[in-house]
Amino acid sequence: MSEVISFTMQVLIGLVVSLIIFGAERIWKIYITDRRIIAILNKLKVIFLHIIISCLVWHYGKNYTIIKPLDIFDITIDLRIFFIIFLNVMIWITRLKYSQINGEKYISGRDESELQIYRLKLDSKRRKLKLSWETFGRGIELLTEKICDASGIEPDVVFGINEAGIIIASYISFYLHRIPLGNIKTAGTDKSGKRIYLQFDCPKSVPNPKCILVVDSELKRGTTSKEIISRLKDLYKENLDNQIRIIYAVLVGVAKDSNINSVYDFGWEMNPHTETEYKPDFLSFFINKPGFEPPGKIR
Repeated sequence: MSEVISFTMQVLIGLVVSLIIFGAERIWKIYITDRRIIAILNKLKVIFLHIIISCLVWHYGKNYTIIKPLDIFDITIDLRIFFIIFLNVMIWITRLKYSQINGEKYISGRDESELQIYRLKLDSKRRKLKLSWETFGRGIELLTEKICDASGIEPDVVFGINEAGIIIASYISFYLHRIPLGNIKTAGTDKSGKRIYLQFDCPKSVPNPKCILVVDSELKRGTTSKEIISRLKDLYKENLDNQIRIIYAVLVGVAKDSNINSVYDFGWEMNPHTETEYKPDFLSFFINKPGFEPPGKIR
């Protein structure tokens, strides 16, 4: 009876610690903008999950032991140890199997710095990857972290391209002290039903920005991003004398092949030597053709 009570107390303590970690993470996300601490808390949650599972197996499997005598001396082999190792390895493998992220890669950025991006994996039939909300959210966090940690970048306004872009831009805006948001629509219809191909909704609170952050969910050929950046320069052309700066951030870069070495390998219809200003400054993921579909049928 005392063993049951002792074990119950251990499980309760583990659950209380886990709840404290969950609560601390939520509070930190609301009141604190340091994403490094949130990443540490996420790892601690996984560690405590493994610890609690191991404790349960160790307690309830205490009767499943064998004693195997050897020629020189006797060694007691406890099967619980091997079962705990097997169970934790299976959990780790399952997480990898159902994860859409397949390893990391370091490429050269526009300023010759090293840029860390992650590969998204296609299925065996090489169909478009249906991006999960979990992967979508993880990509937004990675992109936000890169932008916030970069030195010398202080955007006055952030533009999101289409619905997916505005979702990403809203999250980034929060961590950049809620800078004004703008929206860019690349295709659709207006209220009268007339077809539109490029429409800008500019925040009036910042009429003359010196630094603009443009956020897109994907980069393929690069023709759309080139047109958008060119049009933005026309909209704020009075600031060109003051060297207006446009930062281009992309959630997923779609590549023609797997040989990716720099950001200039994305946007394959743009000249990598003469049209460098239209290449991305920041990336979270890359994937090979045919690419991916955003979650929830957003675009």
